[in-house]
Amino acid sequence: MKSKRFHQGVYIALFSVYLALLLSWVLFSDVFGRSGFDNLKGATAEDYAAAFDERVCLIPFKTIFGFFKGLADKTVSLRAFVINIFGNILVFAPFGVFLPLIFKAQRKLSRFLLTVIFIILSIETLQFLLLTGYSDIDDLILNTLGACAAFVIFKRFAKQ
Repeated sequence: MKSKRFHQGVYIALFSVYLALLLSWVLFSDVFGRSGFDNLKGATAEDYAAAFDERVCLIPFKTIFGFFKGLADKTVSLRAFVINIFGNILVFAPFGVFLPLIFKAQRKLSRFLLTVIFIILSIETLQFLLLTGYSDIDDLILNTLGACAAFVIFKRFAKQ
């Protein structure tokens, strides 16, 4: 019993570190053009309207197809393509392992899927509200795909 509790603590600690790194990366990383709270200083309704027009994409697959097209016609580098497409798939994959390990209720695909979609939508909304990064339906699609793929692989090999 102590071993199980110890493992649970390790999973929670590792997941907490991952979450801290994830939030730091998607909200505050200069490498990916994130500015955290900097854009909020003096932000007006007009700033939010402009951000919505420039930094929100609600058309499914528009960005994904744009990256494939850009790669084909050489207007997008292979590096940018890999970071954007595969990065968005892989970045949420740890959810597919940690959530079912830590929470029994997350061992059902339907609950897991709802939880992951809620978390990703929350992060996309935060990016908009903080005026940092881009809020894109394709991020939701790719992030969810990555988390669900990891979930299915984990469930296949896990002893539960």
